Amino acid sequence: MLFGKSILICLLFLFLLPAISGAANRIVIENNETESFNVPSFLYIFEDTENKYKAEQVILAIDDNKFKLNKSSDVNFGFTKSAVWIKFTIINNTEKEKNLVFGLSYPLIDEIDFYELKGYNLQRTIFTGETRNFNTRDVAHRVFLFVLVLEPNVEYTDLIRE
Repeated sequence: MLFGKSILICLLFLFLLPAISGAANRIVIENNETESFNVPSFLYIFEDTENKYKAEQVILAIDDNKFKLNKSSDVNFGFTKSAVWIKFTIINNTEKEKNLVFGLSYPLIDEIDFYELKGYNLQRTIFTGETRNFNTRDVAHRVFLFVLVLEPNVEYTDLIRE
């Protein structure tokens, strides 16, 4: 069965979010200026062509060389039978809690599995997508939005499987 893998991951809405900079391909929050930010240059992609990796395996191997830095100005996988994993890291280098909303702009993605890690500890999971109940969405919206609450001086890694 073919799943629509067309993703335009060009949205990272930052609400009440400080200015951002990239350090070692991580999103680093450094001050209190509100800003909207486009994240493709901070995304790492892993295509599981055999669809064999489970979330636990990917989380345990999060630092290995399976993930490749995205070199495109957008992210679009077209139609594929592969499982595609997307990873990005955010560090809140301020003294205040910060709130973000990460968005996948293509509304017809069949299945999305979202994993949020604080350090190497799994904090939260969300299983949503076009073929799953609408109430599984983190934010009730036509596209897929994920609220990220970042504690001060903490690094988070987010994984998305679609």
